Amino acid sequence: MKRNYLRNRLCVPVKGYNRSLIIDLVRNNYFLIPNFLLDVVKTDGIINFNEADDIEKIKQWIEFFLEEEIIFEIENVIDIHLFPEVSYEYHSSALLTSVIIHENLDLKVFQLFDNLWLKNFSIIFSKFELETINRHLKLISKLEIDSITIYISENDPNLCLSDLNKIKLPRQPLSIYLFGCREYKKEKIQQNFLETDLYLFTDSFYSYVSTMYPQKLAINNEHFFEAYNHHNYFNQKLYIDKEGKIKNGLNNKENFGNINSITKNDFLEIIESKNFKRLWNIKKEDTLVCKDCEFRFMCVDPRVPKQNENGEWFHDRECNFNPYISKWFNEEGFKSLQESGVVLSEDGRISIDREKLKKVFESAWN
Repeated sequence: MKRNYLRNRLCVPVKGYNRSLIIDLVRNNYFLIPNFLLDVVKTDGIINFNEADDIEKIKQWIEFFLEEEIIFEIENVIDIHLFPEVSYEYHSSALLTSVIIHENLDLKVFQLFDNLWLKNFSIIFSKFELETINRHLKLISKLEIDSITIYISENDPNLCLSDLNKIKLPRQPLSIYLFGCREYKKEKIQQNFLETDLYLFTDSFYSYVSTMYPQKLAINNEHFFEAYNHHNYFNQKLYIDKEGKIKNGLNNKENFGNINSITKNDFLEIIESKNFKRLWNIKKEDTLVCKDCEFRFMCVDPRVPKQNENGEWFHDRECNFNPYISKWFNEEGFKSLQESGVVLSEDGRISIDREKLKKVFESAWN
């Protein structure tokens, strides 16, 4: 008897150059699968596993998909209408969702965000100074925000967990990032009934914020739908640098004004302007190299894209992940794009030496 399978609508197939993945938006997880299999399961209709070449291998995958609830069986084909397709649209009523500032700015900067709802407010501290951190957290916690992040960019070798426990935790969820540490790890700070996530990174702060790392991959409903429709690093995000310049992100050179010389009305006009929003709608699907990456809806890419004469977007700086050989920079067998036979010119033209790429890929994965 033929069985009828449907894919869980919240298990989203994403095709990469060498391999694909299924993003499970219910459990915030993902599963790597071969490309030939994605071509079978990507349908929103009845999945026809009989079209696959290797039936025995397919049977193993069917068992796996059923176990992980990526697919499920229905008794009758006519019941498919009971499982409507998922809309991939993304809506946000907020003017901004995330803000990053430095601790040296005049405290009047917080007045700019009165009556603005934010998902996250981040502040960069050059070093650990308890009084300064507590003063800023007290001001930030009064704003209408969902969460707070603090970055301590310069590592103090004498800093210990007991020092961090002295931070007065706000009512909102707080995350603390320390850089230049001996090893990467995640810990918890508990204070009364509040709990804080503490992340320790071996890299420097500026290396971390300018580069993509596997630890920065994000898997959740909101992130996926935003990344599917927008550039989720720039969309509705704001960065104010040490001098008070208003920018789209930490790596952007273009600035749109200075908070030290404008009114709040001026500020609102800036963040609502078409020019400030220019990078918001650049999708990874429209970006060279990125569109071949299986992680394109999970990444938080801080690089500023450029546009070639054909209207395609590209980056003049390479990512830490090479999607053409499916390797991260710190993995054995990693090669750069050019070493792999993939050349992206300065004016945004891409060429691939497929014979060379095939040999590099096989060498990397032998």
